[in-house]
Amino acid sequence: MDASAHTQAWLSESPTDLFGFSKSALGAGVQKFASGVLAPAIWEGYRRAGNPMCIAASETNPASLTRACEFVRAGGELMVDSGAFIWRSAPERTPWAKIVEVYRAISEAATVPVVFILPDVVGSQDKTLDALGTWGNAILSVIDRKHQALMPVQTGDMTPEVFVTKALALLKRPMDGLALPSNAAAFPPELIKHLARVPASVPHRLHFLGISRNSRGLQSRLIHLNSVWPDAVVSCDACEHRALVGDG
Repeated sequence: MDASAHTQAWLSESPTDLFGFSKSALGAGVQKFASGVLAPAIWEGYRRAGNPMCIAASETNPASLTRACEFVRAGGELMVDSGAFIWRSAPERTPWAKIVEVYRAISEAATVPVVFILPDVVGSQDKTLDALGTWGNAILSVIDRKHQALMPVQTGDMTPEVFVTKALALLKRPMDGLALPSNAAAFPPELIKHLARVPASVPHRLHFLGISRNSRGLQSRLIHLNSVWPDAVVSCDACEHRALVGDG
């Protein structure tokens, strides 16, 4: 049985993981951001609940950007993704200039650290490096250093450590951690071991894009992560209110 199959078998049968804590505790230390929240009613519900939220910059309009700025000005916890996944079939149409200005506005308004996701193109290492080379430094220049700038790691012909090294060389300041796609063009859990070989300058901060804190998929990823970055600060985001439609 290969490592991936062994992990899936364990998740199905074992009450505890390989490192001595229960599966139910695996996600306990993972911060969860609620995504898909730009609609006013959904936003207000999560805001009143004090829930960390995630927005896609490319989807914002003036009203939703104002709400986001007011939220972070009041100390709300926010993650801001570029929203490049919306343009994955036509990455050349990604509105990067708008995204830069959305990042700038939120960075300047925030009184607490915000998590920002650096440019990428879903499913393409080469196009992600192109986007980073063209827009990465412009985005970093508008993100105050009190915030976190995380770089998405796409998979392809390059190993993750080679990809991260090439990405670092394009940026004029250090990144604050990595983000792994976990939905569209997902980063395979078995490749997480390669994080042991990324440059030592990369902080052990990891965000799983598009996966629920309570999912079996995240549990599998956390097992792999614990073997290479046991001290990692971890978060995830998911649009759980859509997943629950029809559940009563």
